[in-house]
Amino acid sequence: MDTTVRRYALWSVPAVTLGLLSLVLELTGRWLVVGVRDLPTFLDLAQVTYNADCTDPSAGTVGAAVCDPAGRAYNYPPVWTEAFRLLGVGGADTLWFGSVLVLGGLVALSAFYGHFLGRPTPGRVAVVTALTASPPMFLMVARGNTDLFVLVALVTAALLISSGRAWWAVPFVAVSAGLKLFPSGAVLAFGRLRQFLVVTACSLVSLGLLALPYWKEIRAATPSVNVTTFGAGVLPAFGRMHDFGPIYNRDQVIGVLSFVVVFLVLLTVPVLRRAARAVADGLRPNEAATTAVLIGAGPALVTYLLTSSFDYRTFSLLFVSAGCLTVNAAGARFLVGSFLVAFWLSGRRTEIQFLGDALHAVAMPFLALILVALLVPRMPVVSRWALTRSLFPAGTDAVVEHDVGRDPSRIPLAAVR
Repeated sequence: MDTTVRRYALWSVPAVTLGLLSLVLELTGRWLVVGVRDLPTFLDLAQVTYNADCTDPSAGTVGAAVCDPAGRAYNYPPVWTEAFRLLGVGGADTLWFGSVLVLGGLVALSAFYGHFLGRPTPGRVAVVTALTASPPMFLMVARGNTDLFVLVALVTAALLISSGRAWWAVPFVAVSAGLKLFPSGAVLAFGRLRQFLVVTACSLVSLGLLALPYWKEIRAATPSVNVTTFGAGVLPAFGRMHDFGPIYNRDQVIGVLSFVVVFLVLLTVPVLRRAARAVADGLRPNEAATTAVLIGAGPALVTYLLTSSFDYRTFSLLFVSAGCLTVNAAGARFLVGSFLVAFWLSGRRTEIQFLGDALHAVAMPFLALILVALLVPRMPVVSRWALTRSLFPAGTDAVVEHDVGRDPSRIPLAAVR
């Protein structure tokens, strides 16, 4: 068998496992085994499809519950129902369309792993399978959640960036940002300044047109309680107190502040800072692994700090884990291990879930520190600051040496002649 074919075949094992186990759990009605409530198939997708062909005047209006089969308030930007209506996809199409959507997500994951993870050793395949066939991903499949669209879009963007066609990736990230907000963090994966500025501008325009006009209503219509929301978010990680404004509340403010405190501790403690820098230094020579981490870390941090969501949104941490598995560093192993434990605790609706909250409370600031260590060398002005050079000497020294090599004043006289 061809080496490439064999690599992709072996890296399809995690997604195939997720798909087959999901099918078994659906047919046997045993979703509770993995912490997923046994509700109608593709119920999240049904919220969009049923609104798409509903004749009630409130169809597709944020906060309206008339058209939903489960009586839930509609909490998507109206563009979702408009797109489905244009495609002619309605409530009766939920099952077949959801099946195609899930299959697309599984194929996308297989392609991502095959491209970015390299040689499929038994240990790596086992770890990635345990991450992929985990409660958050089972929940995403069972509900047919629209985050599957984002998963496919981000994988496509990552593959395009990695193959040198980053400009083609811009619309995938920008449109996804407008549809779901959290994919906007993927702009960090664009390495060149011009590409980064363009995709950032396009994402802001997309957000401004598609999502922000309805943001307050979407937040109000989105249910979120400790027992059903994953720990990778500053809001569910803290006990509910009193409302603090129409969109954010005091819990979220406390969570964001705690994130900043942990990040500063990691930054100021030398041994912890070196651990993060070691991961960044291990990723830097491997452009594919760096892209994998960046395309996942940005959305994951936006989700953690700015949204209150359910378990399935942790799928972006699969991308981070894929990149970290290529690095032989203690910090990388810590991140993968933390995500693995937290994933499997997220479906447990007991006090033990707060262990997952605690792991994320350390892992996410640590991931942010790795992100800073990766991105600082890409910013020549910042990398020359004395403070930056003292905190991240390895990466910044490489940039300065590269710039010195390009300085015409340092070209040997013989070369000029």
